Amino acid sequence: MAKKYYTRHRKDLLEYLQAHADLDYTVAKLHKAMKEEGYTMGIATLYRQINSLFKEGYLTPIQRDDGAEQFQYLKNPRECFVHYHLKCKVCGRLYHLDCTFMEDLEEHVKKEHGFLIDRSDSMLYGRCSDCVGKEDK
Repeated sequence: MAKKYYTRHRKDLLEYLQAHADLDYTVAKLHKAMKEEGYTMGIATLYRQINSLFKEGYLTPIQRDDGAEQFQYLKNPRECFVHYHLKCKVCGRLYHLDCTFMEDLEEHVKKEHGFLIDRSDSMLYGRCSDCVGKEDK
């Protein structure tokens, strides 16, 4: 097994992603956001670091309507595949949904419809309370 090097760039990237774990990114969006916060990293280095984090399970792909490659940081990759996710279509925030009602829904769908839901690819889209509140004003 190859030795894992914890470079300054890796540390900076993880630090940034952990601080903004509820957001998703394209590589260009992440590069720009990090630059705005004072991080310096070339785009090729960022691609290499992102590739490494994907392999380690710390990044997960997010499907976008326009087909752009987008991803989200997972604080704890093993736990992220046991619950559902809510994605705000307005601001892009991602919420982890640990709700027993969803287990009841799974059971209903299995019993009544003969369909087993796969939680590892479970994204529900809508608007978060902040964005709904902004529309009301």
